[in-house]
Amino acid sequence: MEKFPRYPNLNLKWIKENLDLDRFLKTINDKIRIDFEGDPEVSFVYNIYLEACSNCLLKEIEYYDGFMDDLIAETGLNPWFNGYPSDDILKSSANGSFLSKISTNFKLIKKIKVESKKSIGENQYNQTTRYDIFYSKKNNTYYVLKYFRSKPAKISKNGRYEYYDIINKFLSQKRALVFMNKELKKIKKS
Repeated sequence: MEKFPRYPNLNLKWIKENLDLDRFLKTINDKIRIDFEGDPEVSFVYNIYLEACSNCLLKEIEYYDGFMDDLIAETGLNPWFNGYPSDDILKSSANGSFLSKISTNFKLIKKIKVESKKSIGENQYNQTTRYDIFYSKKNNTYYVLKYFRSKPAKISKNGRYEYYDIINKFLSQKRALVFMNKELKKIKKS
């Protein structure tokens, strides 16, 4: 992994040690995102990771017009920057353990993964979609996270795309499961 200019130790352990859980919960409750599957030319859109890093770096990076650009570069999410998120970030996002690794507050309740193929023009892409339901003990909330990865079937440096973020929240596990099942049905239909 390329070392970043100011924050070379940006990994799960560092996030866990620096996370302000109350502020992080408020942020993720206020910023549930609309589902996004994008252009295969984009690299990483790990918004949940970005929110955790933003939470940890608030004292270090002042808010100003270019704050988000700096944060994206420092966290390895800028495809034009010479670096990637640390291996433990990539692995925990891919296997659904990210939230439980950064705080003992989060407990994984369920995860379901679906593999598929998609053609875009002449290119074939292998796609993975996974839904994770996490329970937050502190605020009694169930969060549904979506992980999506699209990689070219032919080996290519360009075109790898990954997304991981919270797409909804619920106060009951049953409602979270119903939502996840509806999302899975949409994938199976397409």
